[in-house]
Amino acid sequence: MGLEVFLKEFHSEHWLKFVETCNETFDANDIEFIDISVPRDIATVLYRGLKNHANNGLLKPVPALNFERPVDLLKSDDGKKILKVALMRMPD
Repeated sequence: MGLEVFLKEFHSEHWLKFVETCNETFDANDIEFIDISVPRDIATVLYRGLKNHANNGLLKPVPALNFERPVDLLKSDDGKKILKVALMRMPD
């Protein structure tokens, strides 16, 4: 499966609602990533799903993303959309 499938599934209104739901569970101001610039919305969802493993989760290749590292996807707008769709699919 190519990553373009994720791009086709991205809808900003779905993402914004998902982030809003994640914001209800903890204070997003407590999130810190070491030496990685992560947009606040993505950081919020990553932290909710991975908690203290969020930093490591950004650096490891992900099979569902064709073994791309999430940190590399953060380098482009399309990559961020792909990552957002993947995060919304991540089980609780």
